[in-house]
Amino acid sequence: MEDKLQQVLLTLIEPSRADDGCIDYILHRDPEDHGQFMFYEIRKDKKALNNHLSQPHLQKLIRQTDELLEEPLDVTIWERINK
Repeated sequence: MEDKLQQVLLTLIEPSRADDGCIDYILHRDPEDHGQFMFYEIRKDKKALNNHLSQPHLQKLIRQTDELLEEPLDVTIWERINK
């Protein structure tokens, strides 16, 4: 399933980078556990994040999580404190 999940996640990069307010959107994989993936993304503001979360390409992934993931999707939001 790792390869299938990676392929699905890779398809999110181009449309997610095209979302309004996207500054960066980078996919990472744990080098020791190839089944662990993380998107590091920077959005202009909370409105841009909410817009991204409502896009069809992301909603499609959310609908596939039961099939693709062993554990629930974990999304955390961090606030930058230095410039």
